[in-house]
Amino acid sequence: MAPERVVGVALDYSVPSKYALTWALNNVVREGDQVLLLIVQKFEQEDGMSNLWEETGAPTISLSDLEDPSVSKTHSRLSQDQALCEQLKTASRQKHLQIKAKVYYGDARIKLTHAAVEQKLDCLVTGNRGQGNVKRMLLGSVSDYVVHHVQCPVVVVKQMEEKK
Repeated sequence: MAPERVVGVALDYSVPSKYALTWALNNVVREGDQVLLLIVQKFEQEDGMSNLWEETGAPTISLSDLEDPSVSKTHSRLSQDQALCEQLKTASRQKHLQIKAKVYYGDARIKLTHAAVEQKLDCLVTGNRGQGNVKRMLLGSVSDYVVHHVQCPVVVVKQMEEKK
């Protein structure tokens, strides 16, 4: 059965990206949706994986495939984050979700923009690192770039500060 919608979530394992994933699972994702974790890693010239999958990204894998040792080698950070894997498994069971992951190599801004088209996303959720204006202007913001270049709706999730 085809998924209701395809919701992409940018994941770089930072606290803001994990918060955005949790927020998306609680506020955006509906029963029957497909959640596609979009993981962008820096291109390493000497890394065989990044050379092999630079253009298209590594093959998309399902959440259940992460338990396969040969697959988890490519997606090691995801498979080693037990709390994150448990959160995804629970959400998958409760909302009958298809959860998949795809690793891209290169500039996150470009790769997320490409992924939105290639994966036919209905929505893209990304975190916000909270850079200051000067740093954002000099270095560029992934979320700002994505908002202005991706054709599907984009949700930038800003992590709420804890009340004292």
